[in-house]
Amino acid sequence: MDGFRFDLSKGFTQNVNGPWHAGNYDASRIAILEDYMDAVWETAPGAYNILEHFTDWNEEKELVEYGALVWGGFGIHNEYLEAAMGYSSDLTGASYQSRGWTVPGVLAYMESHDEERMMYKNLQYGNGGLNYSVKDLPTALDRVELANTFFYTIPGPKMLWQFGELGYDYSINTCTNGTVSNDCRLDPKPIRWDYAYQPDRVDVYNNARKLLWLRNHVDLLHTTDFDLNVNGFQKFIYLHADTMEAVVMGNFGIGNATLTADFPENGWYYEYFSGDSLEVNGTTSLDFGPGEFRLYFSKKLQAPTVYTADEEVEETATRLEIFPNPATGGQFFLRVMLPQATEGKATVYDIAGRRRAVLFEEKLPAGETNLTVNHVLEPGIYFIHFQSPSGKIVKKLLVR
Repeated sequence: MDGFRFDLSKGFTQNVNGPWHAGNYDASRIAILEDYMDAVWETAPGAYNILEHFTDWNEEKELVEYGALVWGGFGIHNEYLEAAMGYSSDLTGASYQSRGWTVPGVLAYMESHDEERMMYKNLQYGNGGLNYSVKDLPTALDRVELANTFFYTIPGPKMLWQFGELGYDYSINTCTNGTVSNDCRLDPKPIRWDYAYQPDRVDVYNNARKLLWLRNHVDLLHTTDFDLNVNGFQKFIYLHADTMEAVVMGNFGIGNATLTADFPENGWYYEYFSGDSLEVNGTTSLDFGPGEFRLYFSKKLQAPTVYTADEEVEETATRLEIFPNPATGGQFFLRVMLPQATEGKATVYDIAGRRRAVLFEEKLPAGETNLTVNHVLEPGIYFIHFQSPSGKIVKKLLVR
């Protein structure tokens, strides 16, 4: 067990504050939560206690100094999404030091179960310029890498929401029928494991992998001596330590730009992602394309091996996905991915092996086909058999 997250933790009080004053400083609430954290640590020493607190910063500061982590909130999330879309933003709030704190206890996040997906916003509302548009899928994914690089390199705890490392692009309000509505926030969302076979999305995954490797292996990523210049379109992060320096540079605009960085030491720096080297002498100006980013270290670091999308598998494999799963009622969806046009048949069997229905039997095109299934099934466990000339795929379906 890694720890616990306390949902709406400001509610752990016996004081009646009302909706507009619940975030006011409450010493009794601090005592209650510290008592709970002590109980957790007695059972699991070192476990995380994460609070969705959103109260007076003085109260959060006391809890952080006691050992809690507090959620950073909507503001940080929104600034990162604005930055990724190509609009002016300020990422300073992702740093605990922006609150005047000395303990790194602000748990920043770009996405969460409560907030919209970055890729969805990029594709729907991204900015654009001459021969450059954030709404284009490859560019939108590149902008996630840009945001990642200015997220994980700010010291302090960070949260990665599920599938953000693959550029998940379904809205938080996606309905089970594929439309988008505020009424569908809690609807099950498609599970897109096939994203792991798409090279542009694998690039996002490898970008996150390399940055998280740094956080796990390089002490500089947890330094308390750092400087942020992360407002506007040209952003910089400077990390300092006795043995190493790092400079992060990024052009969040939608056009070419010249970025001028104050490298803390003269000499050679090494770009982490490309392996390129750069000799600097004080303040240095470099040309950047739109959305371009670089991470320089004063020592050469060996990045971890990367995951490679198996393009042969992508081109030759037949895949079947079911969502939502578990399904409720008589409707669910099938996504079939085929390397070439072929005849296909999908059949439902119950757990006793009895055939319950033929869902479809028709010729399907190459690529991705999405099918809506309307068939009443009693609650239970079923198996969907998809048969084509290349073989059979069997997937389990749970109906509630």
